[in-house]
Amino acid sequence: LNYLGNHYHERMSVREIAKRTCVSVETLRRLFHRAVKKSPEKYLHELRISMASNLLENTADPVIEIAGKVGYASLSSFNRQFKSKNGISPRGWRNMSKESR
Repeated sequence: LNYLGNHYHERMSVREIAKRTCVSVETLRRLFHRAVKKSPEKYLHELRISMASNLLENTADPVIEIAGKVGYASLSSFNRQFKSKNGISPRGWRNMSKESR
C-alpha cells in the first residue's frame, strides 16, 4: 500500500508490484484482497481517481495533464475510469466543484 501510495503515477503491473514486494502474483492478490477487500488493480485505479479528483478541484491544470500526472497514458481510459468511479466526467466534476464554492 505504501509503494502504491508513493508510485501511483507510474506505469506498473501486478507482476512488477509482486516482484518489488518479493511475493508471487497469486500471494499478492490474496494478501491484498484480505487487507483492502479489492484487487491491486482496482485499488490503484481508485487511488489515481481520488488524486485526480483533488487536482481537478484545486488546480486549473488541463484534464489531459491531470490524467498523465496520476498515471494514465490515455485520456479515454482516464475518462472511462473517472466516470465509472464518480458517475460524472472529469470536466463535469471540475464544473460541479466550482459551482459549490
